[in-house]
Amino acid sequence: MTTVSTVSTMLTAARTLIHAAASVRLDVVEGVLQIEVRDDGRSTEPWTAGVGTASMRERAAEVGGTLTAAGGPDGGRVVALLPLAGRAVIVTGPTGTA
Repeated sequence: MTTVSTVSTMLTAARTLIHAAASVRLDVVEGVLQIEVRDDGRSTEPWTAGVGTASMRERAAEVGGTLTAAGGPDGGRVVALLPLAGRAVIVTGPTGTA
């Protein structure tokens, strides 16, 4: 459930940006689920972490993972690294079938 809520929060943050497109990338490398969300949202204000970022960091830490987030001139990037040891992984296709 941590994965779903983390990706959902990442995409909600990207959706609040004007004219932002977002991409999600999921990889499993050496027993670690890597979730990366990028958006092309630009802002004239400096990026600062908010409640959503703090919440995602807490959820990642609860399962022994980490989360980094940063904004830049070309948009934002959030990366969560979540260990999979001892956890079931269900991969579904586009129709919701395993």
